[in-house]
Amino acid sequence: SSRENPLRAIEELEKIYSGGIDLGVSATIAMMYAKLGNRETALEMIKEMDAQHDHGPNFLPTASVYVYLGMYDEAVDVLERAYFERSFGLIYVVKMYPELRRLATFPRYQELLRKMGLDD
Repeated sequence: SSRENPLRAIEELEKIYSGGIDLGVSATIAMMYAKLGNRETALEMIKEMDAQHDHGPNFLPTASVYVYLGMYDEAVDVLERAYFERSFGLIYVVKMYPELRRLATFPRYQELLRKMGLDD
């Protein structure tokens, strides 16, 4: 079953959305690849997700995949870009989104939260 085999789950998701995968599904699949240690595929999916959006990277899915890959500097780069571009929703999700909690002790992330007035 797909519950015991994450790669099978990914294949099933890709089959279901074969007509066109939306950003949320792409991000979920990329995070699954990252969790499984398939770094190259996850990074390739980030490039594909970013290419689908005229406004540059969609900050939350992209940052989340970078976090799962342990690429905290890249995750904060994306969040900082969203901050400077005044991306809608950043202030609402930056402290609540579960994947970003791993950044809580990362100094650059703490600095970003301070700039946003969200430091505790």
